[in-house]
Amino acid sequence: MCYIMRYKARLTLNKNKERNMKLVIKYEDEVLGTVHTNHGMTVWEALELLGIDMDKFAAEQGWDGWDADYLSMAAE
Repeated sequence: MCYIMRYKARLTLNKNKERNMKLVIKYEDEVLGTVHTNHGMTVWEALELLGIDMDKFAAEQGWDGWDADYLSMAAE
């Protein structure tokens, strides 16, 4: 089951009632990284855990800037 959400991840319960999920963080269609977690978090918290600075990422891509509206997170 997969939920695509902006800024907040939805929690899912497995058979053992543990909250486990894999979060995929994207900017437009490009995957920035994945986080395996047992609790919900914001996209900003996930970026911090991954050590991603969007300003540096945009500069490395040769972009003039970036737009937070293009950030998304999907729980798998």
